[in-house]
Amino acid sequence: MTKQELNNKLLEACTTEKIDLIYIEELLKLGANPLGRVEDNGDNNLYDVVLYHFLNLANYENADDSDFFKITDLFLKYGMDILNPEVPYDDGNVLNPLWSFAFYDTETAMQVLKLLLDNGLDVESAELCWSHDLTDLGLPDFKLEEDYDYQMATETFRKVMLIASYPHIIDADEYLQKEIWFDENDYDITKFRNWNDFKYSIEPTDGNKLNKSIVRILEKDTIREVWKFGFEISPDEIK
Repeated sequence: MTKQELNNKLLEACTTEKIDLIYIEELLKLGANPLGRVEDNGDNNLYDVVLYHFLNLANYENADDSDFFKITDLFLKYGMDILNPEVPYDDGNVLNPLWSFAFYDTETAMQVLKLLLDNGLDVESAELCWSHDLTDLGLPDFKLEEDYDYQMATETFRKVMLIASYPHIIDADEYLQKEIWFDENDYDITKFRNWNDFKYSIEPTDGNKLNKSIVRILEKDTIREVWKFGFEISPDEIK
């Protein structure tokens, strides 16, 4: 069986209705590449296609997407390296899968993102995720009118703080430091890896607009504010 055939079988195994992890591992042992070339409206890399499958499953069909964590765990076990896809990323048709995480907001998505970070996800790929998330949140100039608006913003900020909680990311990314007012806060940032331990309070400074709002993060058990930053606003603008 050729590597291309193995990749095709791996894609099929990862996107079928009933996931067989033993079979997926057998294909990986035979040499199937988690970031190998597959056809998906043109050439693409397998992991990104698998990600979109589970993203659509969870976001649009409200189905269980937990198998995506198990699949990613296996892929990492067999050497998946986000920076080394078989089809080169071109910032157009072939995208780094971390860019796509901006659309993915389930608990499984957070667990998978943490898994990738625990396994040394690079700064460049992480930036594609958090910067895409914040851009999508800021460009439409949302108004905080419904619970859904607060939920959407909170999910984005939780993801950003999860990424920032890894020293190898935050220490090397000055732009991320500025976004979360890193130098204005004094708290163990690694604690944000436990994202469900915190609640977010969003306070608009311009009517009810999300842009130029103040975000406060509180520990759920103590209701103590532990972090504060502005969305689309700098510390100097509120002094």
